[in-house]
Amino acid sequence: MLDKMNASFNRSLPIHSFEFLACNLVQLASIDHYHHVRAFRKEILTILAIFGAIKFVEWALRTSYFFHTYCLHRSKIHRYNHVSPDGSAAWALVTGSSGGIGYKIVRELARKGFNVVLHGRVEQDLLTAMVQVHEEFPERNFKIIVADPTALGTKEFSYRKSYGDWKLERKLDLGAIKKDLSKLNLTVLVNCADTEAKHTDLGRILDENEKSIWKHINVDALYPIQLFRTLLPTLIGNTPSLIINVTSLSDKGIPLKIATSASRSFLSRMTQSSALEMKLEGYDVEALCVRVSRCMGQTDSTLARAIIARVGSRRSVVVGHWYQFLYKSLIDLLPGRLWDWCIIHYIRGMTDIKSKGS
Repeated sequence: MLDKMNASFNRSLPIHSFEFLACNLVQLASIDHYHHVRAFRKEILTILAIFGAIKFVEWALRTSYFFHTYCLHRSKIHRYNHVSPDGSAAWALVTGSSGGIGYKIVRELARKGFNVVLHGRVEQDLLTAMVQVHEEFPERNFKIIVADPTALGTKEFSYRKSYGDWKLERKLDLGAIKKDLSKLNLTVLVNCADTEAKHTDLGRILDENEKSIWKHINVDALYPIQLFRTLLPTLIGNTPSLIINVTSLSDKGIPLKIATSASRSFLSRMTQSSALEMKLEGYDVEALCVRVSRCMGQTDSTLARAIIARVGSRRSVVVGHWYQFLYKSLIDLLPGRLWDWCIIHYIRGMTDIKSKGS
């Protein structure tokens, strides 16, 4: 009886069970799992085409800007070398001109026909620089102004408490500088007080003190804007006139250089705002911020020529040298986290080298 039941069950099973299973698997594999993608294929291609076109236009604009700025553009510095109504020759004031890029800018301006006022902290260094440049350009006139930008906010400042708020009282008199320069046909102001020497010092913010922080902020931020405010009436009276602020190439945060990197970013924003305000008020005063780096192989003379060559550019903030522009463009393409990783390891390596050297 049991044998008959097993035989009957075996006859009820499909004869080709393996072939049937394989056929079902083939049919299952042939199902289009991307039917929802195919349904919107045209729309997806359109979006990709638009995105590609935007990127191409962006690349084309960047390329055209590069060739116009660094290949086709010619400096408009001659526009500001004009005599006053009473026949006085044009003068330029250059801060940080006792050495470094500032001194080379003095030479370039003298070569372009300007008389130059050299501004610096140490009188003897300024006298030495003035004698050297006067020997090279005996037909030009030169003057010196001794002033210490780091004095703002430290010993030349005082604090007093009034009505519960801290107020800052200036003791450094910029009016004396204005009074002396108002007698000249001042048409160019160049701020590069912090480019006299290469700054490789690194320090934790916990190791900084009030004086050291004020020093960085004064030189890179407070003094340039105070000098600009003080001399602006003179520059407006001698239009067309020019203001050049020279600052660091990097606009990113740098560890162990918090005060320096923050104050240098201030200068570029100040220049942008100044350029817009001059246009808003209708003043023929060009405000230009030029970013350069002294750590990429270019000499100070090369960078000084690049700074002067950028006068009259389309933008108020530009990179001085073409090679440094390409370098910065590549850095800006890095994702944020990759940049953070790179800068942290770079600074860590510098601190290790410094600690081994000491």
